[in-house]
Amino acid sequence: MTVTDSTGATSAQSAPAMVIVVEDQTVSVSVSPGYAALNVGQSQLFTALPSGASIPYIGYQWYVDGTAQSGQTSSTFNYSPASAGTYSISVILTNSTGFPLVASSTATVTASVTGTQTPTPTPMPTPTPMPLTTTLPATTDNSSTVDLSISGNITSSQMSNVAIATNQSAASTKLSFTVTGESGTTGFGNITIPISVVAYGTTPTIYIDGQIAPNQGYTQDSNNYYVWYTTHFSTHQITILFTPTPNNTPAPTQNPLTAQKQTATQPNLLQAVIFGVLVAVAIVATVLGALYWYMGKNKSGKHPH
Repeated sequence: MTVTDSTGATSAQSAPAMVIVVEDQTVSVSVSPGYAALNVGQSQLFTALPSGASIPYIGYQWYVDGTAQSGQTSSTFNYSPASAGTYSISVILTNSTGFPLVASSTATVTASVTGTQTPTPTPMPTPTPMPLTTTLPATTDNSSTVDLSISGNITSSQMSNVAIATNQSAASTKLSFTVTGESGTTGFGNITIPISVVAYGTTPTIYIDGQIAPNQGYTQDSNNYYVWYTTHFSTHQITILFTPTPNNTPAPTQNPLTAQKQTATQPNLLQAVIFGVLVAVAIVATVLGALYWYMGKNKSGKHPH
């Protein structure tokens, strides 16, 4: 904003204002049709039907039995099974804000060998889209409970040992939990963390089993942090570490989860050096003592002529 007086002179100009828009996370999606029976070699067109979103979706990824299908990134997926069996068809959606609100639903395909009689499938009810946002309780340092909002295809039943811990000396806050899922599948998680529970630190970094997660990010407003990440399922320890905002010139990269362990090994190295010096001094003193004794003995053993 610019302020101008009656003469036309500019007297002040404000700094640009920043507006953060956060997408409503109460969205859902279904896959149509929810069930299909076909022969090997035939194909079925599936369609993703999102609802409850005010911002259009631009990112789609289709999966068969948890495996991402290369190039299948539109709102429809034409699937042709290569062999007989039962397959799970699912889709993940991302909206145009760049904030990874994730929605998923699953359909089932039963494929038979051509020429065999296909049994008439039992009609299945149309799946009811489930709200993606659920609540996850977390325990704090003083044993109180804080409710965190989560969304994505990682559910609260797959998350355990959820705890929030603060470290005043390190000026950091840590949210940690364990996630478990079917091996070979991919998990997408979004967590809403109230700023009021982050006593120290302002910048969140996500670690999976002590290593920085390759796919992660966050946004924030005046009330919450919105943190997201992806992981390849089995069982993993997830840590969201809030640390002070880094300087303009960052220090060398170091995993803060292992820094304490590395520091603890330094006194052991110093002790080893001191011990080695003491041993060397003892050896030198022993050699000099023996030499002095030997020279004294030879001197006393000589007789005058």
